[in-house]
Amino acid sequence: MEPATRKVESKASVTLTYREKKKAQVTSLTPILTISVYTPQLGLNYEEEQIHNKVDIEIRIQGTRGSSVGKVGPNEFLDPDTGFLRIRPGTTTTVPLRLEEDFQGPCTVAAVDPATGKQYDRIELDVDILD
Repeated sequence: MEPATRKVESKASVTLTYREKKKAQVTSLTPILTISVYTPQLGLNYEEEQIHNKVDIEIRIQGTRGSSVGKVGPNEFLDPDTGFLRIRPGTTTTVPLRLEEDFQGPCTVAAVDPATGKQYDRIELDVDILD
């Protein structure tokens, strides 16, 4: 059994990168992003219960017209019921994306707090699949 978890308020800091960049060209429909989650509460003097808190993060992948062009691929942090990532603060990990099969061109990948809609971070990708 896993201990009950409490939601961490939107005081989390989430950063996204693709190969350590905020803007990049990708040649695959399954790019791998790096996501880091940090909360100021987890300094050196943290309470024991804080290590069990997880931050819910929605990943939105949108084309230039604002429509969804992909989703997060299967990984250990993906909650299959909500489609959100649930990541413990202090974690840096990689997350696969699955872009639509026929998609090419620029898109924005944003990490969003699903409860408030607050955008934590975003990156710009330009998808160019070589034939």
